[in-house]
Amino acid sequence: MISIKAKLFPKSKNDTIVIFVWKEKALQKSLPKELKASKTVLSGLIGFKGEKGEKRIIYVDDFSLASKVIFVGLGNRGDYTLMLFRQVVGETFKFVSDLRVPSVSFYINESITKKINYADAVYTIAETAFISLYKFNKYKTKDTKNKRITKEVVLLCNSQFIKKTQPLIKKAGIIAHATNRVRDFVNEPSNEAIPKSIALKLVNEAKSLNVDYKILGIKHLKKEKMGGILAVSRGSNNEPVFLILKYKGHGKKKKRVCLVGKGICYDSGGLSLKPSSSMVGMKYDMAGAAVCAQTVLAAAKLKIPHEIISITPLTENLIGSKSYRPGDIITTSSGMTIEVANTDAEGRMILSDALHYSGRYKPDILVVIATLTGSVKVCLGEEAAAILGNDNTTMSMLQKAGDEVGERLWPLPLWDEYQDYLKSEVADMKNISLKGAGTITAAKFLSNFIPKTSWAHIDIASTAFEEDGKSYRIKGATGFGVRLFLQYLQTLS
Repeated sequence: MISIKAKLFPKSKNDTIVIFVWKEKALQKSLPKELKASKTVLSGLIGFKGEKGEKRIIYVDDFSLASKVIFVGLGNRGDYTLMLFRQVVGETFKFVSDLRVPSVSFYINESITKKINYADAVYTIAETAFISLYKFNKYKTKDTKNKRITKEVVLLCNSQFIKKTQPLIKKAGIIAHATNRVRDFVNEPSNEAIPKSIALKLVNEAKSLNVDYKILGIKHLKKEKMGGILAVSRGSNNEPVFLILKYKGHGKKKKRVCLVGKGICYDSGGLSLKPSSSMVGMKYDMAGAAVCAQTVLAAAKLKIPHEIISITPLTENLIGSKSYRPGDIITTSSGMTIEVANTDAEGRMILSDALHYSGRYKPDILVVIATLTGSVKVCLGEEAAAILGNDNTTMSMLQKAGDEVGERLWPLPLWDEYQDYLKSEVADMKNISLKGAGTITAAKFLSNFIPKTSWAHIDIASTAFEEDGKSYRIKGATGFGVRLFLQYLQTLS
């Protein structure tokens, strides 16, 4: 990860300083006195309005603290939200990276902290730096254009703020590291990221944090009669793995939270074969599992008071002579039977066993996260994930946490009538609806296997990766869900 540290302003010499400014008539009056003394700076700001995202580079020879000053507009003070600030900061890091600046300093001046809480400003810049400057170059051997240029970020603070800054940077580093580890796992090619290798890497991380772990192999899955995961895995030569990570928590009045994530390491669609163009990104189909596991590991580092358990079935959905077929009837570990209407609805098949298994932990709260349905992109595009569940308090708290970290959720209904969409003539239910409402009916399917508790399901099929990259998220895996979960867990009473 990049290096982020705090230094006193104006005692630090810097190559490049970024200064955020509001759109206001008396723009130059809001500058620190050191900059007001520079004629080059003042003349270079002529015509700069401070519009949201507007940038101006000024090369200076009469300013002793830096050779380059980059002014970035925040727009109108009245329009401010933390999400807008995060977006501007992310765009600024992309801009700086394109300039191939190895070290950049951000001056957090009084003009900013009058409107933006100091802790929010520092934390947002630090976390966004870690996330927006992430690169997955593991397999690059010749092309160096995409290698990270900016390696150091300095937060320039006034003396009364300097002691508050380092703990914020540390916290941002923990959460961003977990987010970026999810991106590492999801960006890894499927020929490398097979179920067993993913599980072992996560276990190695758990060992260093004193997080309990359990790996169930195929013999144990058969013993547990996990028909869903066993059926989906039949077409692959790589055996399925069922991984549980458990963090015990540090609180006296702690809650037990189960996080259940879909871990399809590659999804061809099975015998209900996907079009070739739809297969390209199917290494992303284990994003939910990676999010759950990394949330537990980060929670241990942050010493979150609650007990958190990650349950992640890991397997592949491929084609082979033993592949499960449309028309098959599968008996899950709960005893419920499923008519397979489409083998590409495999995520809910493996989650049926994972959710039933979660019942033995008797969770106070259960949250499922999965790249479950393409339908969610039709509903919400790439701007939000869908949330469904049985408890408005849990859902609203998750939604609020998402708003605070820029990982937005939007609720969809889960009325009883949707269960009828899954009726089967030969089994307890089908694994897909033939009447539409794909995202809703997938959640309704899952609800049949969830233990009696407060629960929510988050469908991240539209937000787990970026096709083009925007704001503080580059093209590829986003790690969507880690920051949301950790914010929720830190505010859970």
